[in-house]
Amino acid sequence: MGNLSITSYARTVRAITGHGPSGAYRARFRPKAGEPTLCTCGFSDPPPLQSHYHIAFECPAYYHGNFAPAHLLELDPFPLIRAFLQVNPTAFTFDDLP
Repeated sequence: MGNLSITSYARTVRAITGHGPSGAYRARFRPKAGEPTLCTCGFSDPPPLQSHYHIAFECPAYYHGNFAPAHLLELDPFPLIRAFLQVNPTAFTFDDLP
């Protein structure tokens, strides 16, 4: 993945694997902690679970451009994932939890 900083590399791995800071992670692994899990973006009523899918493809808090789920089926989706992360510097970070 080239010369990525450790932060960029971590965010890329989180985006690809689905393991990382999100409301869905909290709901699955910390259900008794009482931490917020729903996205506050206003995408729908009731608010959606802040999942990796929601962050990458639905949430109006992020710029999606032409990034779509079908792109993940391409032979090399990494440039598109990296482009999404570059224009959305808080996506898949601990600063962006609900």
